[in-house]
Amino acid sequence: MSLTPITRAPKTHKIAVYDLEWVPETYELRLAGFFDGQRYRSFPTIEGLLNVMLSPTYKHHLFLAHAGGLADQNFLLGAMQRVPELRVTAAFSGSSAIVVKVKWRKDTYTFLDSYWLLRDKLAHLAPFVGAGKKSRGSWKCASYPECGHVGRACASAPECGCEPGPEPLCMFRAPYAILRDYNEQDCRILYAAIDAFQTRLNEMGTEMRSTIASTALGLFRMEYLSEKIETSPARNDALRASYIASRVEVIRPRLMVPGNYYDVNSSFPFAMTKPCPGAYLGQSRRLPKEPELYFADATVSVPDMFLPPLGARGKDGRIYFPTGKWRGLFARPDLELLQEAGGRIERVHEVTRFAPFTDLAAYALDLYERRRVAKREGKLFLALLLKFLLNSCYGKFGEHREKEQMVMHPYSELCPHDGAHDFDTDEGITMASCVEPLFPGCILVSEERSIPHEHVAIASHITSVARATLYRYMRQCGEDLYYCDTDSVVTCSELPTGSALGELKLEHRLVPGEAGSVAAEFAQPKLYRMTIAEEGGTRTVQVKSKGFSRLSSMQFSDLIAGREVEVERMYRVKEFAREHKRFGAAGKKFDKRIRLGASRPKRQAEGESTRPWTWKEIQERWRPAC
Repeated sequence: MSLTPITRAPKTHKIAVYDLEWVPETYELRLAGFFDGQRYRSFPTIEGLLNVMLSPTYKHHLFLAHAGGLADQNFLLGAMQRVPELRVTAAFSGSSAIVVKVKWRKDTYTFLDSYWLLRDKLAHLAPFVGAGKKSRGSWKCASYPECGHVGRACASAPECGCEPGPEPLCMFRAPYAILRDYNEQDCRILYAAIDAFQTRLNEMGTEMRSTIASTALGLFRMEYLSEKIETSPARNDALRASYIASRVEVIRPRLMVPGNYYDVNSSFPFAMTKPCPGAYLGQSRRLPKEPELYFADATVSVPDMFLPPLGARGKDGRIYFPTGKWRGLFARPDLELLQEAGGRIERVHEVTRFAPFTDLAAYALDLYERRRVAKREGKLFLALLLKFLLNSCYGKFGEHREKEQMVMHPYSELCPHDGAHDFDTDEGITMASCVEPLFPGCILVSEERSIPHEHVAIASHITSVARATLYRYMRQCGEDLYYCDTDSVVTCSELPTGSALGELKLEHRLVPGEAGSVAAEFAQPKLYRMTIAEEGGTRTVQVKSKGFSRLSSMQFSDLIAGREVEVERMYRVKEFAREHKRFGAAGKKFDKRIRLGASRPKRQAEGESTRPWTWKEIQERWRPAC
């Protein structure tokens, strides 16, 4: 296996887009729209849409829908399930079916989720392609807002161009002709965005792929990778223990006074500008000198301190930054940071050595400069594309070989890998360990695939440089720290800012809210509320809530008070299939509650502050791996 340059000419794909409209509460389909760049058509049923799409005219097209793998595919797969002649496979990322392939007769049709290419709301993309997206509020019930069709405000408004305040959702009950016009506009915006996206990529010497990450990797291999780099699955597996992605910690739960929310400018692209591990050079028992890069199996000690520098992964998969002494696998930037912060390398057990290479630096520096020029010249869509490409490439080097694929109407429910995983039960029934039945006629197949670009050393090294960059900024604040998340830090300190890669930018000024409320509350990692000072003296309350769909400020207050919060969202594809033994679209309501301090916090609470866990405490409480 090897990471190799791509020398062939880039492809240009034929594309078409589709978009579905349904009533939010009942998930009753109102309209299915389709646009191929020339003609827009709408259909009252999914079957009507599929009859057009799965025809010889479009057998060489890619079908794209924005967030289609998360939502629209619930409807499409439900209709496809009723046609046993269709053989359907789907590849997932999290909850989203990002690539769905449909085999019909002799042809195969491909559906992609365009959100995994252009990761922003369609309303935010419209201005970049010279379009004005019609607001959902352009048609309202005569009794609005008493009709109850009131949605949530866009979390980025008004800077993003969306109207501030709740979004009317009456449009989905509008007369068919009005809803059709709204849908056609959305289809045309999405087509223009994808078409412009593909055109820019072709001009850069690469091609559009199924996700922005795979597209970024393709660009790197086509335009920047200068030579082949041999890779090894066994070496990749061994180095995964060093791959600790980010630092996310609540350090003080409440910010009572004005403070600052800083971000590192393009933290991971900045890390890519440093030499990265390339060709494997061998094993040794001693740390090599410059310029070699390495990963060391070492015993380290971190003294008692407020902000320890090194991460350690527990058996539960969580990352802690402890004090104490333990053995782990560390990238060179980790061990250099350890010694810079006052820690020690107690013993080196084994070292995996790599030659440095700078092709990723050329990629990051070139794209960052192109983005700067594009913004200066007003080419905002190109600047947005370059931003996506900059932030998406490095993670592909850490891609896992283990994959899961859904197969509907399979030829067999036995092992598809030449029977390698078939076994007989005690009852004499042949089953496959690689197959999980979802319901009759639909299975999940697990398999290990060859990933030639898998080079965990690169992904691990880049994330270690990014963590070190964040740590050095945090250390400037002493103990005046409240929260950190991957590339951001909240503090009352005034830190130096700049526009260059790796420098800080002041993202928000945080201020106490009305009636003496706090400026920010950090309940746990990825769950917090901030009051942001806007220009003109106004204040905006912003809630971040991973795992809680667009949590309101009132719901946040309920959560941190220990009360349950009702959450409603659409069923995910696999989730619906498991529960209902079929495909379909429906909403799901459930209650969520958090128990502060009871969910393995990253740091030990001490009044209004925290302290890091010691390695001994982590072992005693949660028995993480050494």
